[in-house]
Amino acid sequence: MTSFLSLAGTRFVGRIATVFVVSIGLLAIVPAPGASAAAPGEPELLVNIGPGGVDSSPRELTVIGGTLYFRANDGLNGDELWKSDGTAVGTTLVKDISPGNDDSSPGELTNVAGTLYFTADDGTHGIELWKSDGTAAGTTLVKDIFPGADDSSSYELTDVGGTLYFGADDGTNGWELWKSDGTAAGTTLVKDIFPGVDQSYYPSDLTDFGGTLYFSADDGTPVGDELWRSDGTTSGTTMVKDIYPLSFGDSSPSGLIEFSGALYFAATNEPNGRELWKSDGTTAGTTLVKDIKPGFSSSQPGGPFIDVGGTLYFSADDGSNGRELWKSDGTTTGTMLVKDINPIAGLSGSSNPVGFADVGGTLYLSADDGTTGAELWKSDGTTAGTTLVKDIFPGADDSTPNDLTDVGGTLYFEAHDGTTGAELWKSDGTTAGTTLVKDIFPGAGWWSLPSELTVLGGNLYFSADDGTNGRELWVLYSTDQDAAGTVGLVDPAQGQWHLRNSAGAVTTFFYGNPGDFPLMGDWDCDGVDTPGMYRQSDGFVYVRDSNSVGVADRQFFLGNPGDVPLAGDFNSDGCDTVSIYRPDEQRFYIANKLAANNAGIIADFSFLFGNPGDKPVTGDWDGDGITEIGLHRESTGFFYWRNTLDTGIASDEIFFGDPGDRFVAGDWGIVDDIDTPAVFRPTGATFFFRHTLTQGNADSQFPFGESPWLPVAGEFGLD
Repeated sequence: MTSFLSLAGTRFVGRIATVFVVSIGLLAIVPAPGASAAAPGEPELLVNIGPGGVDSSPRELTVIGGTLYFRANDGLNGDELWKSDGTAVGTTLVKDISPGNDDSSPGELTNVAGTLYFTADDGTHGIELWKSDGTAAGTTLVKDIFPGADDSSSYELTDVGGTLYFGADDGTNGWELWKSDGTAAGTTLVKDIFPGVDQSYYPSDLTDFGGTLYFSADDGTPVGDELWRSDGTTSGTTMVKDIYPLSFGDSSPSGLIEFSGALYFAATNEPNGRELWKSDGTTAGTTLVKDIKPGFSSSQPGGPFIDVGGTLYFSADDGSNGRELWKSDGTTTGTMLVKDINPIAGLSGSSNPVGFADVGGTLYLSADDGTTGAELWKSDGTTAGTTLVKDIFPGADDSTPNDLTDVGGTLYFEAHDGTTGAELWKSDGTTAGTTLVKDIFPGAGWWSLPSELTVLGGNLYFSADDGTNGRELWVLYSTDQDAAGTVGLVDPAQGQWHLRNSAGAVTTFFYGNPGDFPLMGDWDCDGVDTPGMYRQSDGFVYVRDSNSVGVADRQFFLGNPGDVPLAGDFNSDGCDTVSIYRPDEQRFYIANKLAANNAGIIADFSFLFGNPGDKPVTGDWDGDGITEIGLHRESTGFFYWRNTLDTGIASDEIFFGDPGDRFVAGDWGIVDDIDTPAVFRPTGATFFFRHTLTQGNADSQFPFGESPWLPVAGEFGLD
């Protein structure tokens, strides 16, 4: 079949991507006052919530889906609930819960099955349980547990199988265990564990183990503070074991963590003192793992506990080596000292390991070897493999690494080098690769004190003070994603192209006329994607073989109004060609060669796929080297694709993006040779990337460009 192509509408393509666009008005990100554009790989002020140098003090950063929730004070509404999609314009007050400049002081921000639960004071009901879906209307009081203006002060909000458990005081039963399904009627006392008016012993260390809640509590009997469990019913809320069976002897379980099919924790009994225990949820299965410090003296295991690659790490004092790094596989013999980091004898010989973090299966921590001060260390679980990463504050002074956080396989943390103050650092595990990210509050003796390090979409968000704007919300956008080098934007009003490389540098050039529609492909088979333009005024496609200003290297005629051009390598010969989708037929016409100069295109074959209104997308969905077809259904947000170029139903589908997003696909370098979706969101002018063809939220994101611009994708050859 012969078919001439025409473009009348919204679309553009890349060698590994086709994009459809929606006309949306201008909305550009405006930098916060006092902020300057950050160099690639440098943190920047996201938004100045408290203008004029007043601290908004963002804290309790909590990620739910693709949204970052936190509390902050903008100087007008008091300390209230905020949210951010990772962009400046998408950072907004959720609701002024306590109207005016009064503080609702939201706390205990917790994700329960995709809903945010927290405590807040609206000025009428006291500190009570609230929930939010991210909208003002959807941010509501769950229940006034302690009726009136008094506080129930719910605490330790914990998700167990989609049910919220917490401790609270209703004014009658004292501090007891409660649960909630998000409704007032479904927010109930689980059990009055310590019976009687105003009698209680705070349930604590609430932990999900295998879908059952475990915690520490005291029922007021001679049993004391022991390990309990609950299935959410009164009868199913019971003591697991009286670990310290002496009258009113408290074992006080703490640090509860699920590890290797059991619950591990620290507890006290006679004659062992406070040591490492484990439980399978039964009385008989609740046992001492090891008496690390023999006798009634306590090793005080903690640190806290962390599971790294199937090994439990913690700190403990065995009475000989001081407080050092330990590990356990759950057996007595497998519970052992990893390394005596500080070999000095006596109490002063403790390295006091803290701040544990798992980065790619390696344990990172802060420890003091008695010579270099409290510095950054790492461990693979062996003595030889437990080493100082870097003496950040040279000599015996402490750099005190804090808030250790894994960001895409790189460790980020706060540290003090003695020159720049407490600032943001990063490490790849080597001395040379452990470096200051940026002196955010410049000058000797000034500290930005980055805190609340939190990852959303592959980017690092945190609170910091730059000395000008006060303590505000900052972001370090990921630049190590190949996605940063495989997307670009075209300003259709100017015919101006903006193509990024992997370092975030942008190559800008003019090609085409205002109103031309852009596409990208490897037209000359050299492995580099370069521009093409469709011009409605004369019905021609103009392709260029370099990413630079200049005239077309080839032009050819496309034909029917309403047809949508596509680019791709549809026969795996290493060269891209132009094909079409005809929306009124839901038919794809595939051509395996480019038309000769000033000629038309002959389609090699055609097939049906999709429904009216679907927007076509091209990509290699199965990694076979052949460009296949996909469809974005804007009405539902679903993306459908086929792994073969023929008529049939979708091979699979996922939901990704929001209405109005401009869809694109490409090999973002996460799964080699397999294309996955991304969207350019005009509101906030931000790209959001999905790294696999599976349902889920964005894996990475970064702001780029302006809202009217049209996204393109490809391998631009600009690195």
